[in-house]
Amino acid sequence: MELTKAQRREKLLEMLQTISSFDDICRLFLVAKEILGFTAPGLTNHIFGDGLEILLIKTASPEQYQRKVELLNTFSKTSAPLFYQPILTPDGYVLLISEWKAGAEETDLMPFEPRKATPKQKSEFLEDLSRIADAGLEHPYVTYGYAHWRIDPVTQNIVLTNWIDADFMAPGSRKRYIADIEDLLRL
Repeated sequence: MELTKAQRREKLLEMLQTISSFDDICRLFLVAKEILGFTAPGLTNHIFGDGLEILLIKTASPEQYQRKVELLNTFSKTSAPLFYQPILTPDGYVLLISEWKAGAEETDLMPFEPRKATPKQKSEFLEDLSRIADAGLEHPYVTYGYAHWRIDPVTQNIVLTNWIDADFMAPGSRKRYIADIEDLLRL
């Protein structure tokens, strides 16, 4: 019998509760891909399906990812996904799980078209990025064009992909960062 979307999500979230090592993470990825039918877009450390996105990172400073997740979950209302508590392993791996707040899937996000964006969409997006910047975090690609900009089909909000690559802002860089985003929103 094939599992429903809700059953697949529940099974995956149950498995997440038992992770304590890299071997557990490997088992999770195998089950997610082979049994639950999640997609792996060419990377063995990145899978998504049923509205969840799971990314595995090897890092010397896992606490930084934990702090990024806390800031994004606290200050982003529209432009970033909701992140689950990161799972840290003793061997330096961080497992990050996220989902779009309104239930859209990564594959459902629509391309952003600057000339079609409404004033409301633009102002909410800028307010969201300003709140996140006030907290000391910036999206690393937002000011380089629209490659990571999308429209959430459920909320119609402008959202950004690749938030996990967010950087802590350099002192004094907030003003220029926001000005660059405002310039992109003027088109």
